[in-house]
Amino acid sequence: MEILRAWTDWKKAVGTEGERSGIAAANVAYRVVADKFEGIAGALAKTPAATIEGVLAKTRAFLSLFPDDDAMANNIRDELREFGPDEDVAPISLARDLIRLVKSEGAAQ
Repeated sequence: MEILRAWTDWKKAVGTEGERSGIAAANVAYRVVADKFEGIAGALAKTPAATIEGVLAKTRAFLSLFPDDDAMANNIRDELREFGPDEDVAPISLARDLIRLVKSEGAAQ
């Protein structure tokens, strides 16, 4: 019982401190924004592109998810080693190539 009381007291203290510091409100705001982001990203992912211009536009929209080409390339290599070519490696690789294309297009403008 002593352990349960101590745990209950600790949980109350954490809740009180979270409210006092603003971390609880920040966590709520983060969850709201994350849910909206996931909804938008999901809708974008489900919307098929009918032209290469559409593919490039979609890639531009996803570009913020992949700011680092090296990390993405390492991820693809790791996926290939672990799962082989039958997994989602081909679409990820194509996405990487499209992102590089959009970045070089932006640099040229």
